[in-house]
Amino acid sequence: MKQFSDAGKPKTTFLIRKETTRWNNVLTRLMNIVLYLAENNMAFRGSSGKLYTPHNGKFLGLVQLLAKFDPEHLRLAVKSDILDHYCRKDIQNELIELMGE
Repeated sequence: MKQFSDAGKPKTTFLIRKETTRWNNVLTRLMNIVLYLAENNMAFRGSSGKLYTPHNGKFLGLVQLLAKFDPEHLRLAVKSDILDHYCRKDIQNELIELMGE
């Protein structure tokens, strides 16, 4: 038996839309961080590439700042429950490259 949301649609469809919206919001935040740092000719990375460590640079510092308003999106990355996450330096480089095209 399918579970239905308040809108009467299957719960899986509701959850997919919710996750899509959440990740669109995360991507928008990351793009705005990249634009801010690039427009102000600021370095992205520090000597540490880990969240919530000293000297981890402006990019991760701004990600941490935004996490104060929406902490859920960093929870898994900090706990290392996921291997690939958007805070890694190669992901940062790819995002910068795509935005530059």
